[in-house]
Amino acid sequence: MRDQYRYFRWRFPDDVLFFQVGRFMESDDIGSPEWPLWLGLKRMGRNRRGARYGFPVSHTARHLRTVLKRGIGVTLIHEHERYGHGIKGRAPVWRYSPAEQV
Repeated sequence: MRDQYRYFRWRFPDDVLFFQVGRFMESDDIGSPEWPLWLGLKRMGRNRRGARYGFPVSHTARHLRTVLKRGIGVTLIHEHERYGHGIKGRAPVWRYSPAEQV
């Protein structure tokens, strides 16, 4: 997971990254450090995935709107099956830009 975070941070350096991990979205705290406060998220304890913040997938649309209103882009990265491997693959499925919002 940490390698995936680093890779997508390199690909989308200015965006907040929301990673799907099962029924949750997780993220690191690189980028705009204010965004977790805007969403009312508390920092998670240390974990093997390197995630710092998380919330249920059902809250994604609301959190997406909140970050975009502040003028920061968001990239959603969903998981997919990887046959023969224990680690799920991830790929960006949507990139939202605040300039595109009405």
